[in-house]
Amino acid sequence: MFIFALFTLVLSLNESLIIQSPQGLANNTELQQIPFIIADFSYVPYGQSITGVLEVANPYHFCNSKFNHSVDRSSDQSNVKILLLRRGGCTFGEKTIQAQLLGYQIVLMQDNVDENINKLGIPRDHLQ
Repeated sequence: MFIFALFTLVLSLNESLIIQSPQGLANNTELQQIPFIIADFSYVPYGQSITGVLEVANPYHFCNSKFNHSVDRSSDQSNVKILLLRRGGCTFGEKTIQAQLLGYQIVLMQDNVDENINKLGIPRDHLQ
């Protein structure tokens, strides 16, 4: 299932996710600036904007290695593939490695656990 939305990640000190289209989502005041933190699993292009098409993982927890989807592995900035999935079921590392193997450049992980977020420190890959 695809969400036909164009997202822009603005990677700066004031990290935010901006929806550019469709207009119904882009004009929603609750979605104007979506806060996020970066889990540094690979190169992070700070100071740049990244635009891409968002796909929702199926299954949403993305822990099933049988997730079968063909992705264009082009490095073209206009062809960035973003995967939305939910936390839990397996480790963050397992999810991101599987997404990378399928050609996704960005993973957005919905955090369904209400807790303080630590932006500093060593990543704890074993967390679910």
